Amino acid sequence: MSVVAIIETIAWLLSAVIAAWIVLDVVRVGRRYDEATLVNAPDPLEGGPADTGAVAAATPPGGDGTGR
Repeated sequence: MSVVAIIETIAWLLSAVIAAWIVLDVVRVGRRYDEATLVNAPDPLEGGPADTGAVAAATPPGGDGTGR
């Protein structure tokens, strides 16, 4: 076997291992989580920035955010 053929065989074997890993992960996730949990992810843009608490977290308690 030439060096190229050995590298090609290693690449095919590595591809098969990765494909098997993906299939096993799909099966494992499918068993571990409910379908509703996997399909219905919350929309980060729904509700606007007031729902995230980003402004409240950035403003110190009792302060107006100006630093004075």
